Amino acid sequence: PRVLSLFPPSKELESVLRLKVFTRARERGPARVGLAFETVKVEPKNLIGRDVSFLPSPSVDLPRIPIFGGGDDSPAYFDILYLDPDLLIIRQNSVPGADGGIFVSTKVDPAAEPVPL
Repeated sequence: PRVLSLFPPSKELESVLRLKVFTRARERGPARVGLAFETVKVEPKNLIGRDVSFLPSPSVDLPRIPIFGGGDDSPAYFDILYLDPDLLIIRQNSVPGADGGIFVSTKVDPAAEPVPL
């Protein structure tokens, strides 16, 4: 990527790799949802401007080691601040030195406004 920074932005040199992370969610309290990360799937899309989406998409199962947060006692969680049929507001857990942040999600009609995957 550093070499590409020497060139002006161009779709011809674009490389895209999508990582899909699969998680399992469990209730930990009235407003807390715990997360366990299970699998990562690698999907190649473009390599230096060329379509490579035909390449295989390997996936890797993440280890479930309790001391590293791989079990149901994983340190990953979010707190639900607000929820109704059309809106979800959550606060992601924080770690020392980094705020987890607040995220707002709204329901959309995919027929009216398709969301690219």
